[in-house]
Amino acid sequence: MPTVHDEIEIAALVERVFAFVADHRNALHWMAGFEAFEPIGEASQGVGAAVRATGSVFGFRVSTTLRIVEFEPNRKITSVSDGQVTSRSTWTFSPTPAGTRVGFVGEYQFPGSNVPFIANRVVEELRALTRQSLLNLRARCRNGENGEEEASA
Repeated sequence: MPTVHDEIEIAALVERVFAFVADHRNALHWMAGFEAFEPIGEASQGVGAAVRATGSVFGFRVSTTLRIVEFEPNRKITSVSDGQVTSRSTWTFSPTPAGTRVGFVGEYQFPGSNVPFIANRVVEELRALTRQSLLNLRARCRNGENGEEEASA
């Protein structure tokens, strides 16, 4: 199964970074490649919360439902998706002397994922989108860069 992993350090408290990531309303402010996150159901956070996510990979529109299956405050969020692309994605958060280390691991199944040339090209793009998302997250959460209102909006 094609896998993408990356991590970044952010100069902000783990509680602040986790809260920002855990709130689906912030997703479009930092997650590269997505155009929409629409909540499904009543749960807005934690295990069972779900969103319909729409974005693009290689210019192709992709839509999927993301469901939270693990939620450990200030430590971990894991989601699974179904639709055109299926995945299991885990975001981890750990305090460091300088702030917070955020890690990401995503495992994907998509049309052509068993064809090495296609899988390699898609994974390249997913890696680039992941890196950009982490950089966006750092810019949004870095100490002194935004007010608490923005981090919770």
